[in-house]
Amino acid sequence: MNDSVTFIRHNFDNSVVMHEYCIENEYIAIHFAPEGHFDWEDYSAQAKETKGFKRAFETLKNLGRIGGLVVAQYDPRHFYVGQVNPGTEIRLYNFGHERGQQDNYYKLLKLAKRTVAHNYSDYLLLAALRPPFVAISRMSDYCRGMVLHLWDGSPLTRELHNLHPKMLEQMCEEWLRTDYAGEYRIKYELLKTGETLPVIDICAETWSGHRLFAQVTFAEGNKALSKARELKQYCDESASTVPTMALFMGPKKLRDSVTRLGLNYVSIDSIFDQFDATVLYGDMLDKMIGIK
Repeated sequence: MNDSVTFIRHNFDNSVVMHEYCIENEYIAIHFAPEGHFDWEDYSAQAKETKGFKRAFETLKNLGRIGGLVVAQYDPRHFYVGQVNPGTEIRLYNFGHERGQQDNYYKLLKLAKRTVAHNYSDYLLLAALRPPFVAISRMSDYCRGMVLHLWDGSPLTRELHNLHPKMLEQMCEEWLRTDYAGEYRIKYELLKTGETLPVIDICAETWSGHRLFAQVTFAEGNKALSKARELKQYCDESASTVPTMALFMGPKKLRDSVTRLGLNYVSIDSIFDQFDATVLYGDMLDKMIGIK
C-alpha cells in the first residue's frame, strides 16, 4: 500500500447533509462538477475546464488504485484519519437525484477504516501542514509520524528530526531568547520568523547591540553551504549601515565548513539537547512533535 498521506478537505458549498452523509457512511468525496463519470475522458469540455478538477479527480482515482492513509476534514476544526484499501473503486453518488432535483454527482471513495474525530487544536502540526486552497492533495512527509501515531498507536519520540522545519525555526527562535544564547540573545524580532526573506529565517536585535541575521536549516552538504554563502553575502552588505551579526544554525557536522566562511555557528543538535534536558522546553518539544 502507498506510504504517503493524502489530505482531503470537504468544503461543499451547498450541503451540510452531504457532509453528514460522508461522515456517517465513512466516505471521502470531491464534487467540482455535477456530471458523474468514472473516467476523466468522459467528462464534458465544460467540466474539464473547472479549475482544479482534473488534478483532484486523478488524485482521488489514484488513491483508490494504490490505497493509503487519509486525513479527512469535514469542518475546519476537526479531522479523521482513515485508510483506503488498494483497488477501491470510485463511487458516483447522485445527490441531486436523491433530493428530487437535477443530476448532481459527487465522486466518492469508501474508507476501509476510520478513527474518531480529532481536534486540530490538539495537533497543531497537522493544522499547519494542511495543504492550502486545494480539495485533495498529498501531505508533507513531516506529518507521517503523527498520522501513524493517531492511526495505529505508533510511538512518537522526542528526537530532533521529528520536528518539522517550521518547528525547528521556532525552537531556534525560542533558544535565542534564553540565557543559553549568550552574545546572540535577542531583545526582539524585527521580521516574522521564516516567512519574510528568502535568505534570512530570523531577523532580530540582540542585547549586545547587533542586528542578528540567522539561517536555520536541517540541510547538509552543498545545499547547506549554498545557504551559508548567501547569508554571508547578505550580512556583509548590511554591515555597512548597521552593526551586524550573521548566525548559521544547522547540523553539527557543518561546523568547520560554515565557520571557514566567516559565519558564527550554533548546532541545532546542541540547542535540541539543551532544551531536551529541561522540563519547560522538553514539554515544548513534545507539543511541537505531537507527543502531548
